[in-house]
Amino acid sequence: MRKLTIPSVASMLIIIFYNMVDIFYVGQLGDLNKVAAISVATPIILILMVFRNMFGIAFAQPISDISSAIIGFIILRYMGKKTKKKNINLN
Repeated sequence: MRKLTIPSVASMLIIIFYNMVDIFYVGQLGDLNKVAAISVATPIILILMVFRNMFGIAFAQPISDISSAIIGFIILRYMGKKTKKKNINLN
């Protein structure tokens, strides 16, 4: 479970640090509305990141299984056609 949570937490910390730097530079402009807009948008972005990570982790395994099955089927079908042409009779 830690393998999945460490990248998610690290990405959220990077986004929070990025937003803190944004607030610092936008604060230099002197307009409080712009600072407030960034402050309101930050939790929304974090909530969207949580859902993205949650669904990304949840759907990664089934999609991987389906795609590997399809690729395996294609490879076996292609290799099956190749081996049928090269029938070797050992009798």
